[in-house]
Amino acid sequence: MKTKSIKNKKNKKGMAFSLCYPLLMLFLLSSCQYKDRFVGDAPANPYPRYGDVTSSSVVIAWNTVTPATSQVEYGADRHYSLYAGIDNAFTTNHRVSLTSLSPSTVYHFRVKSRNASGDVIFSYDRTFQTASAGMGTIPDDTYLFSFESSAQNWAAQSSADSQAVTAAQASSVIAYNASSQSLMLTMDLRGSHSSLSAGEALVSFHDVDSLREFVSLNNRTISAWIYAPTGAQGDVFKPNGIQLFVKDSSGGSQYGPWYDISNARLNTWFQVSMIVGGSGNAFTSAGFDPYRIVSGGIKVGAGGGSTATYSGPIYIDDVDFL
Repeated sequence: MKTKSIKNKKNKKGMAFSLCYPLLMLFLLSSCQYKDRFVGDAPANPYPRYGDVTSSSVVIAWNTVTPATSQVEYGADRHYSLYAGIDNAFTTNHRVSLTSLSPSTVYHFRVKSRNASGDVIFSYDRTFQTASAGMGTIPDDTYLFSFESSAQNWAAQSSADSQAVTAAQASSVIAYNASSQSLMLTMDLRGSHSSLSAGEALVSFHDVDSLREFVSLNNRTISAWIYAPTGAQGDVFKPNGIQLFVKDSSGGSQYGPWYDISNARLNTWFQVSMIVGGSGNAFTSAGFDPYRIVSGGIKVGAGGGSTATYSGPIYIDDVDFL
């Protein structure tokens, strides 16, 4: 009578598992590179972004938690036949320029970073499209907002501590210069309130220019025209005020100088401005990157220590980010 060898049966199973396991892991790792996350240690920024797109070039940017190298693999498909970047310099703020691209062409890309310990991360696959032939720079009016036909994708901010702007919409009540409409911010401003002592309206640049997820605004002067009706001043001794601001692709921000809504500025158009990346701004968050701006906007805030309230409109026109 034959007896079955349990030991041999177990060995065969063990051999099968030992052969299949590496193959399974290889498959999983090769598949992960196309998913909506990084393979390896999570970077500071959840995904790479593209910007400064022309007909023949683009800039790819991303962040990592620890210093690492900067490489971009790209091409017509996910085989990534082309490479660019530096593989021997370590940084947490990565920027790689891709050049000699074809106009009006969709490219696939992923980023690759290696830290000093040799650990490597790859991003998932993304795509960008180059501009049409002859488009070497951003058109001058791309980031000029005159609100002639709509709010141009501007919206009220809804963060917990900045909800005093309850709506942002195009309005024909009043407009700057010879234009027919402006952007009306509906205010519910209450001094010393936890969520209503300030409010913001902003626009995502990608919403108005789909070719770019960020734009370089370093050392550029941005400006806007403001009209504040009677009452918008709040406390005459602690007047409400206006600021321009921009936000970068990593969540950093910079706020320009504070402009009091003084008596002299009521019921007339006045201009506010800031220099992105400049030293004269009111607030700059740590690590703010003026080369990777993804959105910009206007903040209206109550004067420090004021308990005055204002419910009514404030009008914005000719906001120019370039």
